[in-house]
Amino acid sequence: MLFYEKLELALKQRGINPASLARRTKISESAISRYLKGDRTPSVKALISIADVLGISYEDIMSWLNSGVPDLKKETLDEKLMGYFKEMTEFEKEVYVDSLEKRSKAKKGATKNEENTSKPRKKVQETN
Repeated sequence: MLFYEKLELALKQRGINPASLARRTKISESAISRYLKGDRTPSVKALISIADVLGISYEDIMSWLNSGVPDLKKETLDEKLMGYFKEMTEFEKEVYVDSLEKRSKAKKGATKNEENTSKPRKKVQETN
């Protein structure tokens, strides 16, 4: 199944029409129409927006591109990120890496907090 066929099926399954997809993703209706006809391949930014509206992962929607059509761009997310990273100044790289590290620590902290709150607490006996 080709990208445009998978997109059309996903829209039908979720009861989303092309105009609604365009409005929710802020992508023009004509671009959505071209995606659905197979005349055009969405940009990475468009794919992220479409995946978000459809409630699927970016990796899943990227796999749609990589199935069946040899002339479609098959750039992976890692390759795209490396391209952006190569264009950054040293300062921008430091800020970006710092931001990622903070997010990672915050995620780990949230996971630990969830584990701690899910454990039953011991009852404390009151003393008079």
